[in-house]
Amino acid sequence: MREKFQTRFGDGSSCQLRESGNCAAAAFATLLDTTVEAIEGVAGELTREVDFVDWLNEIERRWLHKRCEFFITIGDCGEIRRVMQKSGAWAVAIGRGKGGSTHAVVYRGGRFHHCPSGNLDDLREVFSFTMVARSDPKTTR
Repeated sequence: MREKFQTRFGDGSSCQLRESGNCAAAAFATLLDTTVEAIEGVAGELTREVDFVDWLNEIERRWLHKRCEFFITIGDCGEIRRVMQKSGAWAVAIGRGKGGSTHAVVYRGGRFHHCPSGNLDDLREVFSFTMVARSDPKTTR
């Protein structure tokens, strides 16, 4: 998995997801081993006017579906962190960043693995984790 970095920043101090930064696209590009441009080409830019779930659904519908994969998004709680820590699962963590903005990082095995802004200190509080799951096309209708 190659780490991808964001190419746009909000006010220059941190990622600022939905505030003109593209940390979410970079985090999902890292998780899916593609480019930031490919993610934004499929789902568009994530801005204040775009609903995050709709944006994820576009990636799922236009990208993951072809690979028999889908997203699972879970709100943060102590139990899910314990499960993720033991499993070593990869996810994109969304939460409150430095300065109060919303931020996205790649999370694995109970810790922040990669921050698209280059600074792992940018995420202060996690709201949710989004993981990629694979379905078996033989058993899925």
